Amino acid sequence: ENPRGAVAGKGWALDVPKIEHEDWPKILIYGDSISMGYRGSFIPDMLKQEAYVFHCVHFVGGDVPKEALTEMAGHYDFDVVVFNNGLHSLSWTPDKVPDELVHQRMSDLAECFKTGAPQAKIFYLMTTPHTAPRPAKDQPVDQLGDKNDVVVRLNTISDKVMKEKEIEVIDVYSILAGKLELASGDGYHWSRPAYDIITREITEKILPLLK
Repeated sequence: ENPRGAVAGKGWALDVPKIEHEDWPKILIYGDSISMGYRGSFIPDMLKQEAYVFHCVHFVGGDVPKEALTEMAGHYDFDVVVFNNGLHSLSWTPDKVPDELVHQRMSDLAECFKTGAPQAKIFYLMTTPHTAPRPAKDQPVDQLGDKNDVVVRLNTISDKVMKEKEIEVIDVYSILAGKLELASGDGYHWSRPAYDIITREITEKILPLLK
């Protein structure tokens, strides 16, 4: 119904929509598997608003590939960029990756989008909670996970970086931390209603810009 394709360069790849209306706004989303979850509702919702969504998934587990991501962000004239990073960085405990290095990596990531897409309004999506397993097979998740302190640390540092870079934060962490029953039970991912909440929060921020 809504065919999509791909565009790639050296070290990057974008999942792209079929462009039939050149004048429609273009939105870039980037992130870990959370972006794979919310794209299911976000892409069709944006089509209803006459906007195209492009999706790059490039996990940041070390040094930010600045040249590749900057080139990717500049491949189209994006009007909005929404990016997140965190769940694939839960090994970044203070003894392994000090605060200064986390700060630098997140700064580099933010700068890629600011440099590659200077015309775009950029948003950072907070890392979602790490959750505990289900207490029983037929019961919902009701506790945060043992790695959630790393999530809080990453979010705290990222929030500081985004203030420095003048990038607006979308705080879905606070919302989902109060809706643990929507967690999938694997510690990292969420059910469709949770992804719909993320879509709603992003849409509320960006819709006025598209109009």
